[in-house]
Amino acid sequence: MFFLVITKSISFGTYITQFFFPTLIGNVVGGLALVAALGHAQVVGGREDVKGKG
Repeated sequence: MFFLVITKSISFGTYITQFFFPTLIGNVVGGLALVAALGHAQVVGGREDVKGKG
């Protein structure tokens, strides 16, 4: 996409609004969801170990 900006096929504003921000938001939401899921799995897995030993 940045190649299109350099060659002036699309404007920088179009690049920012239609590609950069949606990609950034998607990566932030996806990354947070992944970290939250992994953190939740660790907590749930730890609770099961405690219940089984007690």
